[in-house]
Amino acid sequence: SGLAKVLSEKGYRVTGSDIKKNVFTEQLERRGITVYQGHSPSHLNQADLVIASSVISPDNPELQIAKRRRMRTVSRGALLAELVNRKKGIVVAGTHGKTTTSSLVYSILRQAGKDPTMFIGGEVNDFGANSKLGSSEYVVAESDESDGSFLLLSPSISILTNVEDDHIDYYGSKDKLVQAFVQFTGRLKPAGTLIMNIDDPCLSNVIKNISLSPSQKLITYGISPMADFSAKKVKLKQFSSSYEINYQGKKIGDIELSLPGRHNIYNSLASVAAGLDIGIGWEEIKKALLLFSGVKRRFELIGEKSGILVIDDYAHHPTEIKVTLEVAAKLERRTIAIFQPHRYTRLTKN
Repeated sequence: SGLAKVLSEKGYRVTGSDIKKNVFTEQLERRGITVYQGHSPSHLNQADLVIASSVISPDNPELQIAKRRRMRTVSRGALLAELVNRKKGIVVAGTHGKTTTSSLVYSILRQAGKDPTMFIGGEVNDFGANSKLGSSEYVVAESDESDGSFLLLSPSISILTNVEDDHIDYYGSKDKLVQAFVQFTGRLKPAGTLIMNIDDPCLSNVIKNISLSPSQKLITYGISPMADFSAKKVKLKQFSSSYEINYQGKKIGDIELSLPGRHNIYNSLASVAAGLDIGIGWEEIKKALLLFSGVKRRFELIGEKSGILVIDDYAHHPTEIKVTLEVAAKLERRTIAIFQPHRYTRLTKN
């Protein structure tokens, strides 16, 4: 839906189709985008370009008619790459933390008056959207590793958050997944910057296998004092957190976040590294982080009734579920978790 919104904002006439109506199709329709319920060849009668996500079967009637008519058809990943690669792209890749990290980077750029375009995998609370057309040369995007299409992206700044077993149905093994991330580092533009979480075991191995040119930079972040950007004096509260940030052992300042959990310390460290690399001032970065109110379905407080807090979180990978429950434990209340499985492959390892 994010691509459809931005293309519509660019002035293109956009239509789409889905099996049934949902919150995303309703958002598109409110923006004046026609969304058909169900799939039919007639939906393509006035189309010049067909965009399909990788989950759409080749025998889909709309793809079949597009093929017979020899219409230009591209994948969602290829179109995203086309929009990102022509500008200064800041791409966040990894198994966990992509949505919050990319949202933080976007918020820092906005605070600095950069007005970037964004393509993010969740709705940013401060802006009520998962995508937005900006007027500047910057594009902030969350990558999609599920189908390998992130290897089409050529960012100016690449942020790698962490790597764990995921999408093994596509890659075949964890070794091949890790190798894909090594390949992704090779997609960095000349004079680009690679920002990596040094505390992640898989990424520490990736670092050993990457090859950067003299004009490219590697910046590391983590709680480890070995990181370029490191966090000290970490304080985790029920719905917030704070820490002292250092660059190569020297204190830069103190960070206050309206986000709970150790994982958000990492997400914010990556965003600070990106902001400073772009040339944004420390006070603007600090203010953006303080004002950031999160992303929908990322430990989102829905409400409270009869003393019971209701929190919604998108956690769908075993590690994410574990982290969410750890954050919930900070509330010092009895926790009842209702889990909706997301992908079969994420439940089969153990």
